[in-house]
Amino acid sequence: MRDWQTFVRTHLPLTGVRPAREARLIGEVAAQLEDLYRDAILRGATDEEADRLAREHVADWNQLAADLAGVDRAARVPPIEQRVEAAVARRSRFRPVWIALATVQQNLRRATRGLTRRPGVAAVLILTLALGIGANSAIFGAVDAILLRPLPYEQADRLVNLFEHNRARGVSREDVRSTTTPTGSARPGSSMGRPPASTSRPPSPAWPGRAGL
Repeated sequence: MRDWQTFVRTHLPLTGVRPAREARLIGEVAAQLEDLYRDAILRGATDEEADRLAREHVADWNQLAADLAGVDRAARVPPIEQRVEAAVARRSRFRPVWIALATVQQNLRRATRGLTRRPGVAAVLILTLALGIGANSAIFGAVDAILLRPLPYEQADRLVNLFEHNRARGVSREDVRSTTTPTGSARPGSSMGRPPASTSRPPSPAWPGRAGL
């Protein structure tokens, strides 16, 4: 595709215009010609035909330059462009900042113009962005609730889960909480809460259980 900025700069004789103003005008005209070229390509034209249609869009470059030079600059130039021109004229140290902001504004203006010319593409892009943002928010919410957010207990990193192995009762793994009543006393037949074995006799072989994590 042709470099439309260079093409317009070569054919548009702007005289008596400040450099920042000239660059903005050339950028606007080049953007319009590029939009015409892309529209022709979308309609099925070949690259040569689209290029010719865009080049022939301006019949008289001298008249266009005179029309642009006669436009009231204060009424046509956006405030940020006026600040860029003032910063360039004063050689301010904030020139890069204003030039960057003006470039962003110009790109947004071109993008908005292109999306309004193709509402179908705009709808697909907006829907894709909405679905992507929604999916990312849902995934982050789940990860935060499961992995990142701490448990609502003090010293949550010290929480453990106790269970019991008791071969005599045929229990290979039993949660300790299931062997106690809501009041904290041992359930009937449970080994929890039993008094320790007397020292006068050996401990019963029926309690080989152990607690594990």
